[in-house]
Amino acid sequence: MIKRLIRWAFYLFITCVVLLVAGILLLDTIAKEILQKEIRASTGLDAKIGQCSIGLLSPTLTFENCKLYNPPEFGGSPCVDLPELHVEYDRSALWSRKIHLKLLRINLAEVVLVNGQPGKSNFKAVQKNVGPVSVQTGGGIKWQFTGIDTLNLTLNKLCIRTLSAPGKDEEYVFGLKDKVYRNLKTQEDFEAEALLIAVRGGLLNPFGKNNDSPVQAFLSGLKRK
Repeated sequence: MIKRLIRWAFYLFITCVVLLVAGILLLDTIAKEILQKEIRASTGLDAKIGQCSIGLLSPTLTFENCKLYNPPEFGGSPCVDLPELHVEYDRSALWSRKIHLKLLRINLAEVVLVNGQPGKSNFKAVQKNVGPVSVQTGGGIKWQFTGIDTLNLTLNKLCIRTLSAPGKDEEYVFGLKDKVYRNLKTQEDFEAEALLIAVRGGLLNPFGKNNDSPVQAFLSGLKRK
């Protein structure tokens, strides 16, 4: 009887080990499926993630070949093509409920802004679905974003598509390749760099009296919401 119990205990232990190993091996796949569903639920956009890697021994997250797709009313085509998103975060900061990124590497191949019916666009629809961003969890725990030490940005182009004028897309090419930004901590830091990128891509004319580009109008519309 004792030998049988020991044998069954051993079999149970081996089974648990096998399940644990399988869980570790499938962790990336499970995380990818969960993330795709969460993106769909929170933004209304279908998401497809090629590969997802979660560091077990190192505080890293890597997503490759990610695409977000417009809802049917905006054509259903890809609106974001993200070949790579890599994050290295400060694990010790999490204990103080702080989000501190040591490295954020973004490779953004294309963003497509689609204008549908008058006053409606795909990203305005996403903003409506997402609502205001909060750093407070449902349990009342507040998180503080403390900045990014190093941002490595590759940014190819922005396309503006109007459904009522097929074949007349506007393209703005940025041509940024592994551009490094350091110590981005405040909203003003991000806005300053974003404006420089917009000028470089021809989205804004710094010498114009009235920046009435379609992107400027779009951004102004977001601010009014």
